[in-house]
Amino acid sequence: MMTDSRLLAEWTDRPYVSVRRRNAVVEHRIRLLAYDHGGVDVVHEVRSDDDRATEPAEWTRREAHEVRGGRVTKVGGSR
Repeated sequence: MMTDSRLLAEWTDRPYVSVRRRNAVVEHRIRLLAYDHGGVDVVHEVRSDDDRATEPAEWTRREAHEVRGGRVTKVGGSR
């Protein structure tokens, strides 16, 4: 099963408000994974190289939805 991956969006933010973490930067990206069978997954991933952030340094799935047969189903992530 072949998968075609497309980057739809990427951005950074500083989501923390505590004095200790205030300047920690978190990177986000939204990817579309298209499969040969016609289904697609929409995946929100995060990472941060900042030790003050709780996100890991590797891209990690935050939220994911799959589209199959006209239906959208949440399939994973921490949200």
